[in-house]
Amino acid sequence: MAAVEKQVRPALNRITYQLGLLQDLKIALFGKGFTVDDQHLVDSGGLYTLWRDTLFLRHEREKLKDDLGSGSHDMDAAVAAFAESTQVRSQALAMRMEQILAANWRLLLIFGGGCVILFWVLVWSISRAIRDRVLAIEMAKADAESGRRRRDG
Repeated sequence: MAAVEKQVRPALNRITYQLGLLQDLKIALFGKGFTVDDQHLVDSGGLYTLWRDTLFLRHEREKLKDDLGSGSHDMDAAVAAFAESTQVRSQALAMRMEQILAANWRLLLIFGGGCVILFWVLVWSISRAIRDRVLAIEMAKADAESGRRRRDG
């Protein structure tokens, strides 16, 4: 029996050693305190958890990239619409300013024309008054001259 025990003991030691390695591998993969039920594996850390979290984060990153692309596209569309709206409003404002400027020029021309007419009427009145005074002075001078000639004469 001792001979059988000598042959079996190294095999049992190897199996025990390999079971220990297998247990260490399970702990490394799934974490200490993992359990397995019929539907899924409940882990508590380990490489499996890290890899699962990595895959989840990659998936979330791809979703965020898609959302960013979609948001960027929406933002580009909004900026284009805003630029178009701004251009339309600028053109409308420019047209309105041109209309106001044209109306003001017309008013200025009418006012200027009225001022010119008023100025000419004023100049004509002043020149007529001056001419009337000059004629009155010339008539008074002529009367005085004729009166002097009558006295002298």
